[in-house]
Amino acid sequence: MDWKDEVKIQNEQADRLELNGIEQLSLPNFLLSQHSFLLLIRRKHITLLLDQFIEAGSPEARK
Repeated sequence: MDWKDEVKIQNEQADRLELNGIEQLSLPNFLLSQHSFLLLIRRKHITLLLDQFIEAGSPEARK
């Protein structure tokens, strides 16, 4: 067995572990992680919009 075979076996083992981990992830935890991710994206988007609003120099933002 050469190094290429060993790498192939290690990759297959890693793939199996990853699939097992995904299967073990319960649906509520998965949905919660998706919800948290969407909230993070929304928060980043709002922050970017506020930054653009302030940079535009609107009188309302300067108060």
